[in-house]
Amino acid sequence: MKKGTIVSVLFVLTALLFSACGKSGNDKVTENSPEVEYAYVPEYTQLGGGSLLYFSYIQFAGDSLFYKEIFFDPVNQQQEQILKQYSLTENKIMREMDANSQPEDGQRRHIGQYYALKDGRLYTTESVSSSASRREFVCAYDAEWNRIWEQDITDILNQIERGSSADHIAVDSEGRICLALSKALCLFDAEGMHLADVMMENEFILGLSVDRDGGVYACYQKEYIDSGYCLAQVDFEKGTQGAIYQNFPDVRSNTITFSAGLESDFLTIGADYLYGYDIATQSAKELLSWAEYGMNGGGVKAVGIGENGEILAFYSDTSENFLVTMERVEAASLPKKTQIVIGCFGDGYQQEAAAFNRQSDNCYVTVKNYAVAEDGTGKDVQDFVTELSMALATGIDCPDILVLGDMELYQMDIEAMAENGAFADLEPFLEESASLKAEDYLENALDCYRYAGALVGIPTSIDVETVVGKTSDVGEESG
Repeated sequence: MKKGTIVSVLFVLTALLFSACGKSGNDKVTENSPEVEYAYVPEYTQLGGGSLLYFSYIQFAGDSLFYKEIFFDPVNQQQEQILKQYSLTENKIMREMDANSQPEDGQRRHIGQYYALKDGRLYTTESVSSSASRREFVCAYDAEWNRIWEQDITDILNQIERGSSADHIAVDSEGRICLALSKALCLFDAEGMHLADVMMENEFILGLSVDRDGGVYACYQKEYIDSGYCLAQVDFEKGTQGAIYQNFPDVRSNTITFSAGLESDFLTIGADYLYGYDIATQSAKELLSWAEYGMNGGGVKAVGIGENGEILAFYSDTSENFLVTMERVEAASLPKKTQIVIGCFGDGYQQEAAAFNRQSDNCYVTVKNYAVAEDGTGKDVQDFVTELSMALATGIDCPDILVLGDMELYQMDIEAMAENGAFADLEPFLEESASLKAEDYLENALDCYRYAGALVGIPTSIDVETVVGKTSDVGEESG
């Protein structure tokens, strides 16, 4: 807590404490491991953002990025949606279309899902509504985004689930269309004529994608069974679910974003890694760590492969949106980066770590959340204390920096850990810092984190508890 108005009070820690893990300030910081054959050189292009603007329904196709730009119009007091095509080679918007149009006949047309081809053609699902009715359509647009045809599919969807609309759309190499509802696939030919419905009664469909050869695949999970994720190929000829492939990366999400890969059949977004999935072996592997390349996996909304084989990602944080182009190079051609691990209990710091990593040339930060187990289940504070104490004692899987709140601190014997040399002395770091100085802090605030003559933590905030009373009852002198 930096100096401000001084009040005679009792200081109570309620926020965070930072401490370095290890017997010195840098002996726990290690270089990237394990050794990898390839690495990536990222380039970030800012696409705009702000509190009133966000992007959704994002897809890479050919040399373009397609997305919906969603914002609140303060004049009309309503949300607006604009579908846009952004050229990756010319770095500009090529065309756009209102996804919420209001025709003169009083019927409102809304573009829900869409699928873009490499040449810019679009296939969409659209709802047309008035005060009296609502109809659902599947539509096709040419490369200039002129509507070629539309087919009314309201009755087809109502036979599956009344009042439903498509959650996902994909188009195969022959122009045939697959729509996904929560538990069914609807198949159409290249002119939008209905072919078949594929019911998946005990399975939740989480996403659709198309492989390099133009085949459509659905990602699904069994209902009520922790069976992981599977892929099912869509068989348009037979109007059925085709071959099933197991062990698709379990990214624990209600919506799966996956797309055709280059060496892997599919790319899919995980919380920490970009995964490649191989159909022949039904196995996945980690291709890159989001943190190392300045991104938090929760903010990566879409991935794809560029025209020259580079990995493309659309990344969004709270206020900015980025197109990230990652060119693959020989790992040996790049300087080594030092990894710094921040340990905390609960969500947070991922975006800060990502922002730091985007501008750092010699190190990168990853965040280890001790509140979540490897299987995604939650852990309580005592589990955290036990795991962290073991890491500090053994030096195995030990974070370099700890960010702790009062709930965790009250259950840890920081003094005993400090006396056993678990923490680095932060005094030299504070003396060398260009942004923090000891004189900026109240002396007794820093004293709370001094043990055996060493400053083991730096508080970010301190709560104040005080007593107010009538002078007739408590007197006129403080203290």
